[in-house]
Amino acid sequence: MQLDRGRIYLAFSCGLLLVALSHFQRTATAQESYFAPKITPAETVDLSLFPQSIQLRGRDSRQQVLVTGLTAQKTSHDLTRVVSYSIQNPLLAEISSAGVLTPLASGETKLQITWGKHRQSIPVILEHGESFLPVDFVNDISPVLAKRGCNGGSCHGKSDGRGGFRLSLFGFHPELDYEWITRDIRGRRIFPAAPETSLLLQKTTMEIPHGGGRRLGRAEPEYARLVRWIGAKTPEGNPDAPRIVQLKIEPAFKTLGHEEQQQLAGIAVYSDGSERDVTRLVNFRSNDPSIVNVDQWGLVASHKRTGDTSILATYQGEVSVSKILVPLTGNEEPWPDFPITNFIDDHILKKL
Repeated sequence: MQLDRGRIYLAFSCGLLLVALSHFQRTATAQESYFAPKITPAETVDLSLFPQSIQLRGRDSRQQVLVTGLTAQKTSHDLTRVVSYSIQNPLLAEISSAGVLTPLASGETKLQITWGKHRQSIPVILEHGESFLPVDFVNDISPVLAKRGCNGGSCHGKSDGRGGFRLSLFGFHPELDYEWITRDIRGRRIFPAAPETSLLLQKTTMEIPHGGGRRLGRAEPEYARLVRWIGAKTPEGNPDAPRIVQLKIEPAFKTLGHEEQQQLAGIAVYSDGSERDVTRLVNFRSNDPSIVNVDQWGLVASHKRTGDTSILATYQGEVSVSKILVPLTGNEEPWPDFPITNFIDDHILKKL
């Protein structure tokens, strides 16, 4: 009987591991496949940039830039991953090919964007760019656990936890999560003297067997943030620190052609009026993957099916959507009569 239980447990653990690995494999594949934009520099009449200005505070901050090409036919196409980026003063900041800007030092500079003959720039202000600011558990650590699925209902967020470790479902009670991580089992999950050897990190990186699979890589910025937090003796943070009041997604509406892509950006608005780019920590989900899917970093990809759907985005209990429309193309059928009898018909006609 004991042997049978051991076999069942082993099979169950292996199943969880395979599910987790397949999830990360699908995510990597989605990121690697990128459709070429359906617009050339010659067809572009103007560029639209988001945001219009960038202000970052702290070495751990970042900003997802969105670049859109506009045509004479008034169509718009995402160019975020194909334009050329350069920093006027490269000692102050760096930007990835995916359009993510991160600080290196404090100062003011410009992000320059080039697409053929089109050139535009975004002013950039960096404060405390050379140093990491104190970590707040609610604003900086809890979202990492949610993004990696640690507090989901099928993992440690279930009512009785998993593997002796419990978290509140989707991080709705961060004060309890803080106690369970830092105080439960006499604080054995964290080791400030050598943060990298903490059980919390060794499990998520699969350096120690973990039924939920690998959830974090050592090269990721979230891993470095957890190391800093543990090394600083796991501060809970200032109870009066600003808290999130709204999540915004850009663009809020987008029309895509078949087999076209659009990068999304997630912006958290806080109680003091400040805003922070949280794209890496937002959980994205497509309401209809047969029309468009979305990877874990907010890259939306349409398929060959016509229709409209929404990308659902969640972050720290806040929800927002980006509406995606993939219209029919190449239809030569005559447009039928559509008599307008009231204002609702007018809206329907515009939609069709």
